[in-house]
Amino acid sequence: MNGDQFFDLAARLSTSANEVDLRTSVSRSYYGAFHAAREFVEACGVRFARSDGGVHTHVKRCLDQSQSDDLVFAADQLNSLRSDRNDADYDLKSTKFQRPMNAAVRLTVARAIAAAMQKSSGELTFSKIRDEILSYARDVLRLTVID
Repeated sequence: MNGDQFFDLAARLSTSANEVDLRTSVSRSYYGAFHAAREFVEACGVRFARSDGGVHTHVKRCLDQSQSDDLVFAADQLNSLRSDRNDADYDLKSTKFQRPMNAAVRLTVARAIAAAMQKSSGELTFSKIRDEILSYARDVLRLTVID
């Protein structure tokens, strides 16, 4: 299983006329993006405890501290997508998930976040990004890191 499979499911569900499918599409879009971001941060050497309830926030904060415009923007988009995912899963009175276009837009954002992670891992500045993320994770978040 990999995070990209969430995108495949989100894409299939995003064309449905069924609101529960559209809400699930938004949720899976977020998790596809989240797993891409988490894998990127872990590739930098950050380790998350299995019981770390703050992992979603920690991943976002690590990306924010990377000093990479692409990653900071992706972190903001990830945070916004997480809010949408929470609304889709918990705010059953919300009407913003009744149209397929809304789910499709969120899937596009999620894929852009994953693409930013892929692009950043191949950049020449990856070692600098890695050092910034590791420093923040170790010194501020007090997470386990592998140098």
